[in-house]
Amino acid sequence: MWTQLNVWIMRGDNACLVDDSTDWKVFAGDAHGDPFQWKGIAYTQGLRLFQPGHRAVEIPPGAYVVWAERGDGAVRTHKAVVHVGFEPHVGVRLLPDLPRDRPDPHECAVAITSVVGVGSPTPSAVRVTGTAAGCAEVEVTVTGSGSKSAHVAVGPNGDWVALLAEVPGVTCGRPVSVRVACATDPRCQDAGEIQRLECVPHTGG
Repeated sequence: MWTQLNVWIMRGDNACLVDDSTDWKVFAGDAHGDPFQWKGIAYTQGLRLFQPGHRAVEIPPGAYVVWAERGDGAVRTHKAVVHVGFEPHVGVRLLPDLPRDRPDPHECAVAITSVVGVGSPTPSAVRVTGTAAGCAEVEVTVTGSGSKSAHVAVGPNGDWVALLAEVPGVTCGRPVSVRVACATDPRCQDAGEIQRLECVPHTGG
């Protein structure tokens, strides 16, 4: 008897649970990426599910690349490498990729978009703006002859604004260094030196 390959498709929002849909096709190619067919079954053309989130099929010994696609192929799982020997059963669990227009919730990215001084010739504050993804709060540091830092929340749209008052040694038209880092993951950061700090007038009281 040949090995039974059990393919389980898990829920994208919970890898502990099996997907409750049968609207998937399971694919298997050989280890070289070539089409694989055996006993009249074209594995690389896709095998439909007979029950939610699961497909079982016999397969001979070898190494295979296995994945699944949902509906018209707009959603796919990751690809898994499966080695089949002479055991009675081999299992593989596949996790759907997130839609391409959504950032990975575990992926962090921050960026500085503008740095301006408020007031002239010695600004009373430096306003730094930027964006962040996968991070709820950033730490912004501005450095002249001395440094000042502030923690600011990231808005629902991913924007943030920091206003740092009386940074030592900061002067309009002179260099200033800026660094922003995710408060919970300092490795997620953006930094740079502004060669000439542009300044804007005070707008209020």
